[in-house]
Amino acid sequence: TDIAFLESLGVKESKAMTDTMISKIGPILANRLIHSILILNPEKYNEMVRKGYNMNKIKAYLHNHAIIKTSEKLTEKVPVILDQFCEPPIYFNYLKTEKLIYRDINFYTKAESVHISVAAASIIARYAFLAKMQQFSKFIGLNLLKGAGSEVDKQLVEIYKSRGYQALPPITKLNFKNLTKNHI
Repeated sequence: TDIAFLESLGVKESKAMTDTMISKIGPILANRLIHSILILNPEKYNEMVRKGYNMNKIKAYLHNHAIIKTSEKLTEKVPVILDQFCEPPIYFNYLKTEKLIYRDINFYTKAESVHISVAAASIIARYAFLAKMQQFSKFIGLNLLKGAGSEVDKQLVEIYKSRGYQALPPITKLNFKNLTKNHI
């Protein structure tokens, strides 16, 4: 029912939008659309990696919980569309130890370009990520850079040299290549 509204805002693939654009329409979408946000902080992520979770297993776990939380807010059943990051049997295998698994899912590769609702969800998620990055920046007292480029590498080495290893777990994923390639 909100497709015309989403189109009027210029909702499209989040990767095709700047952070400024996302910061502008993200809160509008979050206020209008029923959704659930799950934030996996770096320390919890690092703990899951130590337990043997890979990135796809973590994503499956988070998607399952977000879908369940969101479906509980709805009065009627709606189609669930998921951007396929692994084959469906593998997705469900990752969840085999979960007590509650949402199974009625339509998997699509490049789902953001298939349905505008997925694009809107990605924008809300990116907006939440940007807000969390601001919190991490405030916590550490630096404007933390995003991504995995050489500038991020330099910043991580700077933080490590000035504050020690203990400053890293609350703000970064410890298995990222920019940490290992700099011998941190």
